[in-house]
Amino acid sequence: EDTLTIVYTKMAKKTIDEILFSNNEGVSNLCRGRFKAAKACFRAALVGLNKCEMKLEKSDDDDSATSSSSSSQKLPQSCPFRIDQRTLPNIRRRDGENQYYICRDALVVTNQNPGKEYDGDLYPILGAGLIGIVVFNLSLASLYLEYLGNGSAANLRMVTRTYTKVWEALENDDSLFAKNFPIQKELMMLTTLNNMGIVFHKLENYDKAQRCFDTLKYICSRKTAGVQALQRDVRYGMAMNALFADQPSPACAA
Repeated sequence: EDTLTIVYTKMAKKTIDEILFSNNEGVSNLCRGRFKAAKACFRAALVGLNKCEMKLEKSDDDDSATSSSSSSQKLPQSCPFRIDQRTLPNIRRRDGENQYYICRDALVVTNQNPGKEYDGDLYPILGAGLIGIVVFNLSLASLYLEYLGNGSAANLRMVTRTYTKVWEALENDDSLFAKNFPIQKELMMLTTLNNMGIVFHKLENYDKAQRCFDTLKYICSRKTAGVQALQRDVRYGMAMNALFADQPSPACAA
């Protein structure tokens, strides 16, 4: 194995470990109600992901000049990472007589083999999936911050854009979730639809809110493994949001 590949592998692993630390520190801040600090951690993780992407592109350029190097790289046979949920404290900001139900599970990613070196790049086995996790957590932090502070329309629209990026990342993922965590992927998609629908409804964009909740109802009607994994109170809250989505007032959930 050439020296460049060895150096690149160590750099990539270091960056991945930093990304996981920043993400998990962000979740810890979320659970303590430190939403601004949490957002800073998630943004730091995204900076690390951007570095990984640039290193991957650099490696691809080098491999094109030395075609034998890419064939010598070996990825782990099984995913070395574990994904756990951390449920945030419930917030119920009153809007008149009604209130929204917010899905509030953040995601922690743990490297189960922290001392192990791999022959090859860790980024391809994470790729879009890890981006989806970090942006998913960032979206939740932004939603909490704006929801508690009666955020401006501009800030709420930013929340919908970050949730849209979560959906795009999950759609592009073909490794981390597709092969290892299919139920978790579906739970993230359900949460994204619910919370994005809430924000659209709060912005009085009832058509987009209705589309989110209609898609949510369709997925729930299929009774897939992800739907069955939903906690009873979460399923009920989603149902109540969807039931009142077509009304020009905040969704009511118990």
